Amino acid sequence: MTNPLHTPAEIVQAQLDAYNARDAARFVACYANDVVVAELSSGQIRYEGIDAFREGYAAQFTRWPNQRVRLMQRQIAGDIVLDTEFVTGVPDRPDTHVVAIYRVREGLIDRVWFSSRF
Repeated sequence: MTNPLHTPAEIVQAQLDAYNARDAARFVACYANDVVVAELSSGQIRYEGIDAFREGYAAQFTRWPNQRVRLMQRQIAGDIVLDTEFVTGVPDRPDTHVVAIYRVREGLIDRVWFSSRF
């Protein structure tokens, strides 16, 4: 399945908007069935496959309803979108900058690497 959005930047922005709206269905719709989310520095996989991804983010949206991400900077290189994001609203954790690298294939995000774990 491909996303009707046309550019990697549009797809990444759509998922960021859905994330901040806490709209799990719209958020997950931006990702490929074989999505893999990993830690950038360790390579540790956080989620693999759309079912684990959906379940994990639905739980996160419930656990941290006030969490939001503000885009600080975006760089685009072909199918790669590199965002510097500022994350707020996680109880008992300081607000923090995170680097997120998204790879878009066939109109959907299929890989994500984060510089920090929540």
